[in-house]
Amino acid sequence: ESMRELGKQVHSLLAALEKANGDIRKLTELNGTLRTQSSECLRVREANIQTAKANEREILQQLTAVSEDVALLEAGGPTIADSVEQVQLQLRATKSDVATAHTTLNTLRSNNAGANDELAE
Repeated sequence: ESMRELGKQVHSLLAALEKANGDIRKLTELNGTLRTQSSECLRVREANIQTAKANEREILQQLTAVSEDVALLEAGGPTIADSVEQVQLQLRATKSDVATAHTTLNTLRSNNAGANDELAE
């Protein structure tokens, strides 16, 4: 009977080991998912930084253009309305870029929250 009890204990330990191995596989898979999402977040963050730098360069160019427009106006060149219209068009394009960046950021936050929920399970 002692052997039978020992056999039950061994069987129980093997079942626990099998469950632990399954849990390790799940955690390894979740870790891979989180690494992938983290890499994607970093990639998008870098892209957003590059976009922000490009936008900054564009704004500086716009400011330079406005300065040149002011100089032309002072010299009797195009009207202020022409310059304002150009700046408004450029501003709309910049607002669109910012909205796209916000959408991307919200998507990444949602993906990260989902991965955190899976890890918590």
